[in-house]
Amino acid sequence: MNKKKKIILAIIAILVVCIGSYGVVRHNNEVQAQQKQEALIKKEKENLESAKSAVDQAYKTRDSKDIEAANKAIDKLSDSQKEEKAKLSKRMSKLDGLIKQLSEINSALEKANISKTDTDIKSVQTLLDKVTDDYLKNDKKAIQNKLDALKAQIVKDVEKKKADAKAAEEAKLKETVQAQQTQQNQTDQQAPSIDTTTAQNNQASGQPVYQEQPQQNYQQPVYQTPAEQPNYQQSAQPNNNQQPAQQTPNKPSTPSQPTGPNGGNGTANGAGIVDSPGGWDTAGNVGMEWQ
Repeated sequence: MNKKKKIILAIIAILVVCIGSYGVVRHNNEVQAQQKQEALIKKEKENLESAKSAVDQAYKTRDSKDIEAANKAIDKLSDSQKEEKAKLSKRMSKLDGLIKQLSEINSALEKANISKTDTDIKSVQTLLDKVTDDYLKNDKKAIQNKLDALKAQIVKDVEKKKADAKAAEEAKLKETVQAQQTQQNQTDQQAPSIDTTTAQNNQASGQPVYQEQPQQNYQQPVYQTPAEQPNYQQSAQPNNNQQPAQQTPNKPSTPSQPTGPNGGNGTANGAGIVDSPGGWDTAGNVGMEWQ
């Protein structure tokens, strides 16, 4: 009996030990599993925070490297974080669209700065009017200021161009007038007058030289009736046949001559011109004066 009891007790002890060991192992496994789960949750949380920070950095800098880093951080999120992952991915897609929109506006503004055409300027304004997101609020304001400055500069350039064209036209006209005046002065200095040429030709041929005098209005000469002629009477002969002293008759008074238009004596020359200054004028050279 004693031997059987000992065997039974030994078996019970073994069972107790086995059961205890199993419980310990199981507990340890549960603890380890829980620790792993907690570590996984912690890691996922850290990855989510990292992804959010990367997305914020990409929005802040818009740098291609930061954008790439944000997309990689989103890809590290686990399947249990699908909702958060979708939100972050959507934000990155929006950023990509906003950057493309801004790039398109900047390209249009650059083109307008070069061409300065009304069509390109209106194109920039149309693109700006489509910007409604607050994220591009400051960008929109800055581009609008640049566009307004470009418009003002174009107006100023147009006014300056008109002013320059007007000034150039006036300068050209003034230069033309001066050139014509200079040419006229040179012509007057180089070309002898008709009278000078005629005088030189007449001197060379031995003909008299005359100069044209200003014409005067012709006045009809006034003729005055000449004074009566004195009577000449011969004295009676003396009876003593002596020659009496001859009496000299009084000199008759000179009759007044008619006054001509030039203050002369009213005598007409061979051409019928009264008081001709030169005395030999013909009807074709009235007013010429002997030198």
